[in-house]
Amino acid sequence: MGEIDLGAAAEATIQAYRELASDPAKRLALALDRTCIQFLAYVVAEGEATLVHLAVETLSLISQAQECRTSLANTFGVLEALQAVSEDESNYSEDLRDKATGLFTSLQFARCVKKTPSPDKVLDNPGTSNENSKHPDDVDSTISTAEETANRGSVSSTEQTSNSSGSPVKSDAKSDSSKKSVDSGNSLADNKSEPKEDASRTANSHPAVEKKSSFLGPNNSKAKIVTLYIKGMVNPYIIFLMKKSCSAVVRMLSLRSDKPVFKLTAVR
Repeated sequence: MGEIDLGAAAEATIQAYRELASDPAKRLALALDRTCIQFLAYVVAEGEATLVHLAVETLSLISQAQECRTSLANTFGVLEALQAVSEDESNYSEDLRDKATGLFTSLQFARCVKKTPSPDKVLDNPGTSNENSKHPDDVDSTISTAEETANRGSVSSTEQTSNSSGSPVKSDAKSDSSKKSVDSGNSLADNKSEPKEDASRTANSHPAVEKKSSFLGPNNSKAKIVTLYIKGMVNPYIIFLMKKSCSAVVRMLSLRSDKPVFKLTAVR
């Protein structure tokens, strides 16, 4: 395609886009039309000065709508073409270079700044915007309120538990169980003490055996007591003879102990 044909077609197309961009209601549709924007960028980069001037003015009209600037900046070739025009002093006038520089700066700023949510999205999701706009202090207060509510719930549950545990029925049951445990403990203590008492009684019931064993000790210096039980001897004469016969035994035993004490008991 030659320059004349390209120039005539390009000028007619740019004029049509410019008329559409003059209507604010149609600027967003033009900004979203990548064919239109890439065509204008191509004209700015490769066209003559007159066509470049028309293309820059058309892009400026579209960029007057704030929601269209991000789409223009993200379209391939737009920023590069505007930067090339703003730096070319030999082929373009100062007025055209200033317009290209201003448009380049505006689109570059829109590209760097985070995209703000549109009013339609805010209306669709009011809860999200409200949650995001909350101050950190509000969030902290909300957390503290939730913690206080949880603490109150735990305290109330503890009080209910204590009240239920402090009811008369349960206290009586606890007292009965404690009494039973004490009684069982006493019975066990009595059972343990009974064998000791039996052993002491058994030991007391055989004093003669213990004294006899102590008397038989070789180094025992205590007084010795010997008890003789003579059963069935009720005749006084027989008892006299028995005492007389035992005197020899007494003398013999007295030789082996220091201070013997003898006791003769007759049992009828």
